[in-house]
Amino acid sequence: MFNTTCTTVICCLALSKVLGNKVSFPGSAAYTASLGSYFSQQEAAVRPHCIVSPQSARDVSKAVIVLTTVATNNHDGDDLIRPPTPGCQFALRSGGHASFAGAANIHGGVTIDLSGLNAITISSRDFVSVGAGTTWGEIYSQLDARELTVGGGAHPAWGSAVCLSVGAFRTWGPAWDGCVTPSAIINFEVVLANGSIVNANHHQHADLLWALSGGSNNFGIVTSVDLRMFEQGQLWGGFVDRPFSTMDDQVVALSDFSNPATYDDYASLLTTFAYSGKQDVKVIVNNMEYTRPVVNPPVYHALSELPSVQHAANNQHVKSDLAADTESRDIKGFSGSRQATATVTIQSCVEAINATVRVWNALGLANRGDKSLIMVMATATWSNAADDEAVNMAMKKLIATTEHNVGRMGKPDPFIYINYAAEWQNPIASYGPASVDELLETQRNYDPRRVFTRMVPGGFKLAHSVTRGTFIPRHLARVGRAAESFRSILLKVLREETAALGSDGFKQNGLLTPLVRALKPDTRELAKNSAAPVSAKAKKSGLSVDEILGNSFVINFAGHETTLRIFPPSTGIPTIASHTAPTLRLGDQILVIPPGTEVVPLLLGIQTDARYWDDPYIWQPPRWILRDDKGDEGLLNPRRGTFFPWSEGPQICVGKNFSLVEGVAVLACLLQEHRLLVQAEAGETQEQARHRVRNCIDDVNYNLLLRMNHPERVRLECVPIQTEIRA
Repeated sequence: MFNTTCTTVICCLALSKVLGNKVSFPGSAAYTASLGSYFSQQEAAVRPHCIVSPQSARDVSKAVIVLTTVATNNHDGDDLIRPPTPGCQFALRSGGHASFAGAANIHGGVTIDLSGLNAITISSRDFVSVGAGTTWGEIYSQLDARELTVGGGAHPAWGSAVCLSVGAFRTWGPAWDGCVTPSAIINFEVVLANGSIVNANHHQHADLLWALSGGSNNFGIVTSVDLRMFEQGQLWGGFVDRPFSTMDDQVVALSDFSNPATYDDYASLLTTFAYSGKQDVKVIVNNMEYTRPVVNPPVYHALSELPSVQHAANNQHVKSDLAADTESRDIKGFSGSRQATATVTIQSCVEAINATVRVWNALGLANRGDKSLIMVMATATWSNAADDEAVNMAMKKLIATTEHNVGRMGKPDPFIYINYAAEWQNPIASYGPASVDELLETQRNYDPRRVFTRMVPGGFKLAHSVTRGTFIPRHLARVGRAAESFRSILLKVLREETAALGSDGFKQNGLLTPLVRALKPDTRELAKNSAAPVSAKAKKSGLSVDEILGNSFVINFAGHETTLRIFPPSTGIPTIASHTAPTLRLGDQILVIPPGTEVVPLLLGIQTDARYWDDPYIWQPPRWILRDDKGDEGLLNPRRGTFFPWSEGPQICVGKNFSLVEGVAVLACLLQEHRLLVQAEAGETQEQARHRVRNCIDDVNYNLLLRMNHPERVRLECVPIQTEIRA
């Protein structure tokens, strides 16, 4: 095994040899300045072993070649398609505005700081070429004097390339839809995993152009972008702070503003519900931008009639004075603090907006198609690292509660805006299975060894969308080749359970893995009675296999402690993947299954997480009885995080966890003085015997557990080390 720290040292030394003083180390002024320019305190606290500050795309190419060469040369295999070891892990940083640690920085690794790629070249009045390290404030300032602008990031301090590669949303009206990203992007200059520099546009590498407009850092390193410009004279806009007592009117105004039938094409509105715990101040901030020099246009009249605390709206140039105002209020005031963000998307209506802001208010936190949508961004700023866990848990509960409340109204939208997403969210999967499949195909074309997945852990990885769910066992391809029909396995289990249900009484320990629908009246009445315990005297149901197959509910008929009675609905459907990578929808999550894999999502494990269930240890059957089963049968759409209880846990096998620990201890003691050798069959050499065993290991079947088809052909003997026979 190659030592990761040692590998990183080699990487940094090699980079320094190739790039000279463009590589900085701890204690140097360049290293300190780079860390000090991160937006969040969490990111600034991360300490890379060295920082690379390239000045050109060629510098970036050299860095990638060094990093991937050192990693590739330090694994002990000879498989040419084996992915590089993660020894030389690195991070990519543009503006450094991400909130969570490790998004654009890496502890003990190599950080590539692209801020030196800050050239702005205006070739004509049609497009502008900007370096990846250029901030939106610098771009807007350069174009303002020419009465030109581009569609880009909302914050001047944000880096341009990273924003564009995750999909930047400019807060302007739809009159400029043809200019707002990603349609504003003419060309990406990209350094690929092999170090080559390519241009991605509509004429060459068009699939890469598409993937980079929202696919984050999974495909390459963007070094410059050509953006389409458009003429923009004076505009009217600014901030208005209003008292919290105007909340009801604000909700109605925001919903009316977003109505597609009456929306003003030149208007935008960003409404913030803010709370400062330190100052104990609540305020609602309206950020308005109107792309015509019209003072207080009619679209804002409902808001202008409300009382204000502070008023700063006037005629300004695009992102010159307005950009500075935005930066002073939203960036500079919080830069260097601890930060957290998360997001959810809802339909624009009074009910959904109310459900969102009321949850916010209750917690006391600071902050498709033809449907009008609102992206909700929750933000938190604090100073004490000891509060990190409390803030993050509160943020998770806020988003989960909002999703649940809005979901009950039928007003949610699965889209998660990647630039506002929290580390624990999965924005790429929210694009939908078709987009994820295309992103995976693009990744296979441009980064087949998945360098930017394995060696760049920061950001939102395409791999996260692939590996969500429970995969069993580790050798996925082997399982896929040997997998039997899951239906036959399920039928076998259900027949056994049906027989158990029809026996005399229930065993004290209950059914171990009951997959039942609980549709019989006597069973349903028992479940609905939240005060009545589930006892061994419950009336037998005697369900048939056909009735049980297609289960909607998971229920346990035994008399276990009430703290373990958690019965949410679930629709986890096991899938066997073919040679392609299919998708599986589980509730509101989209899973992408690697080729040749059998996956059983969420079937093995009990989850008792307050993010998804209030009071998760309390017996509350009504929360999982979602409807009367009198109509046609259909799939449920459960809340995120639902699961199958009782499929594994303390009732499935009391000694399982203990035996696993004990087994490791026994093997450790055994192998301290002995070695296991393969027993050769008649006429076999040791090498032939090993080859036979390897083939037997590959020749397996999957029947709830992974089993060899011919275990009798694998015989091992325990030999003391001093008499060990070596082939």
